[in-house]
Amino acid sequence: MGTPKGLNALRNKKVFIPVLSLVVFIGLVILAVHNLNAPAVGTINQTPPSKSDANDPYANPGKYSGKYINFTYPAHYRKVNTQLSGSYLEVAGFYATNQSSKQISVGVLTENIKEDSGIRLRRLQTDKYHEEPRTASGAVIFSSSANGNERTAYVPHADKVAAISLTSPPGWDLSEDLNTVLNSLEWTR
Repeated sequence: MGTPKGLNALRNKKVFIPVLSLVVFIGLVILAVHNLNAPAVGTINQTPPSKSDANDPYANPGKYSGKYINFTYPAHYRKVNTQLSGSYLEVAGFYATNQSSKQISVGVLTENIKEDSGIRLRRLQTDKYHEEPRTASGAVIFSSSANGNERTAYVPHADKVAAISLTSPPGWDLSEDLNTVLNSLEWTR
């Protein structure tokens, strides 16, 4: 008695291996789809933060002391490394530590405030920048919400100008942070 033709065909290696591979592949796909649609099972273990993690080292305002200026910067900012470029005499940068993406950049230039290119640019782009009334110290302040929020102040002192720029994504009020820097700004030279 002979074996059926179908069984002989499956015993043939040329047919058997591809069919077996196809069956295994389909089985794996079904298993993967089933596991991906099943709810997650497991446990999460969290340890409480250590005392050093719980205490925010930037929870209080900081003090910047530079060659030309000193000022207090707001809480929840950390100083970042900056390098002099162009005609800047001094630069300082600060990033917020509270996930707000706020930044403070301060630079000191030797120039007359009447000839400052940053002020000229902002006065020309009135659709983007709003000039605020001058402060008692003579600071020229601009604000913009065209690409996120920006507040920039230019503070004159003799033949120098301190440019203080704060930026953030939309929705953050930078007024208080700018006032912290402006109200504490002291020229050392």
